[in-house]
Amino acid sequence: MTDIPGFQTKAEIKALLDGHAAAPRKRYGQCFLIDRNLMDRVLDTAEVSSCDWVLEVGCGTGSLTGELLHRAGRVVGVEIDKALQVILAERYGHVDRYTLIAEDVLAKKSALAPAVIDAMAAARTAVDGRGMLVANLPYDVATSLLIELLLGDFGIERFVFTVQLEMAERLRADANTDAYGAVSVIAQTLARVEIVTKLPPQAFWPAPKVQSAIVKMERIPSDALQVNDPRGFAKFVRTVFQSRRKGLLGTLKRMGNDEVDSLLDRLKIKPTIRPEAVTADEWVKLYCEWGDFDE
Repeated sequence: MTDIPGFQTKAEIKALLDGHAAAPRKRYGQCFLIDRNLMDRVLDTAEVSSCDWVLEVGCGTGSLTGELLHRAGRVVGVEIDKALQVILAERYGHVDRYTLIAEDVLAKKSALAPAVIDAMAAARTAVDGRGMLVANLPYDVATSLLIELLLGDFGIERFVFTVQLEMAERLRADANTDAYGAVSVIAQTLARVEIVTKLPPQAFWPAPKVQSAIVKMERIPSDALQVNDPRGFAKFVRTVFQSRRKGLLGTLKRMGNDEVDSLLDRLKIKPTIRPEAVTADEWVKLYCEWGDFDE
């Protein structure tokens, strides 16, 4: 695999971009990871093997891509930037274990692009190991992408990614904190979430104005999930959180359940509590007792 280029320094990334009359684009939130030690931390955390397949979203100039190709059985890369698509094709187009999806990873806010779904399905059948998301995620798609991958059956078991610290804290937040919301509840119900380490702005080029973090999520196997309909659960939680500053009792009554008072009493949840104070475990109990949910 000596013909597969790997990690790129800041100077090498700039040279690649200059050679294609390109530059980092604020539109896509492009900040390239240039700290080798921290990239190794991402890879070591993921523990990718030759039996595994990897989804990488926001491939950039391919610095992480090359390292993944040295480790994984197959890599599916997704890149929306046309100039970067050319660079990736030139560097890794000869590798038959690499599939480049040259478009937005999302067809709409809460749906993956069909080409991405097809590529993941092909990778899943090509190797015997786990599916993983390993990426320096673009911030503007991170939330929708992560939740959609958790809700769907795409074979992704492990998620290791860099993202802005604000987003990382939302995924891991506890009830009664400013960062806590529907995303926190959904992520923590469907996966074990860990903030591995914080990253300083200078780990990236161009340096963002905020801190970032490496996050690891391990998907909870379907036979161990506390909810049997993850999409229904997510819809329920999101609907209630639309009134996050209002009392739970009134919100649930407006959703059409005439037995809300006895339900909350049975679950020992205070009727005056706000959605932002309901713990993830309580959300699960509430949904399971609610019955079929139709917004």
